[in-house]
Amino acid sequence: MAGPPPGADGFPDTVPEIVASLDQDPILIEQIMGNGHTRELHDFLTAKEQHATYPVYVVYTATPPGLSGIDADEELASLVHAGVRKDGVYVVHTSEGTGHVGVWGDLDPSENDDEMLIGLAHSTVEDQITAVVKTLGGEEVQPGHPIEAAAALEVAAHTSIPDYSEPILSDAQLTGYANEMWSSDHWPYTYPGDEPQLASPGLLALVATTTLLVALVVSYRLLQAVAGRGGAPVTTSRAAGGRPHDEARLPTSSRAERVTRDLDQHRARATDELARLERSLADAKLRLRAGAERADLASHSHETGIELLDSDDPLDLIGAAVLARIGSRALDRTDRGVYRCCYINPLHGEGSHERPVAGGLSVPVCPRCDKTMRQHRELDALVEDRRLAIDGPYYEGDTVWAETGYGALVDDLWRHVGEVDR
Repeated sequence: MAGPPPGADGFPDTVPEIVASLDQDPILIEQIMGNGHTRELHDFLTAKEQHATYPVYVVYTATPPGLSGIDADEELASLVHAGVRKDGVYVVHTSEGTGHVGVWGDLDPSENDDEMLIGLAHSTVEDQITAVVKTLGGEEVQPGHPIEAAAALEVAAHTSIPDYSEPILSDAQLTGYANEMWSSDHWPYTYPGDEPQLASPGLLALVATTTLLVALVVSYRLLQAVAGRGGAPVTTSRAAGGRPHDEARLPTSSRAERVTRDLDQHRARATDELARLERSLADAKLRLRAGAERADLASHSHETGIELLDSDDPLDLIGAAVLARIGSRALDRTDRGVYRCCYINPLHGEGSHERPVAGGLSVPVCPRCDKTMRQHRELDALVEDRRLAIDGPYYEGDTVWAETGYGALVDDLWRHVGEVDR
């Protein structure tokens, strides 16, 4: 018997209700998360699920009440897995989250690190689908969130984890994704706080990390002193190589509940990701395939991340997790670049889009921040807890994380972090 139909009244909105629904139907998509094609997406993913060689659960829903707010999607995936009590892949995306794909269990007995290899294969498939979606209407067409679930199911259709270093889907398989329901431009859900916000001048200073941008830093300090924090949007000078700030407004975020100072959770996440990287570093085959340069990057990132685990600064612990991801990407496949997190909030994951900011520069941002910036809405920035000053986005501070954008602005984050006296 199938669970509640997508979009029906009484849609499960608590963790126990979601678990109960998944026991009947492993594909759960709420109307607001259906990209305008809820029924079609449910049917498409259900058909794919029939060919999965291990359990795959999909939860696309409004954020349930009671979550801690650190990473709603990852937390919900863990809670759902604990409730369902089955190993497999859990794809979770909530209205306030950025998506999470969790892997539990030994899903391929022939492999030693299912979580990492499935993640890499998943990334390969996402890249293939994204390339198709972007052809629908030009480069401005952005891939939609349901691609996460589709990619997980495509990987699960194989009897063993497919080789991530080669294309996994054939051209014939990819034709099913030449459809607007996979594009975020047709996603009807809007995030809270749609009203326009005044731009913050704070981001102007922190995109500068080299001596070539010293003039921009000085200009920022002067502009901040003259305009203040609450004035009209500040623009950069075209003579200095800048572009009007209204090209990409970067408002500061108020203190965000989901970015808390819960050190234990930040430390646990960083510890887990560094342990995963350590297991990968122990695999001689992975190191050989990556090459000496990338293996060194992974090793240095791991060592630097480990040194941060004793810190009581949440920014450091978040940095340790980012270093782990940089290291894991370095051992990924040789045709992928250095991992760069979302500059606005590294907790959002990878910065897969480039957005122009002041000074003619661009920074990597996640799909959510990209959409928010295009719509000139308030950003969910990572907030730095400043004991002797007003809290604000981390990139307005004077830490190594602000200087480097958590690696978004540099190729060797480990080196910059290692130069800081602690």
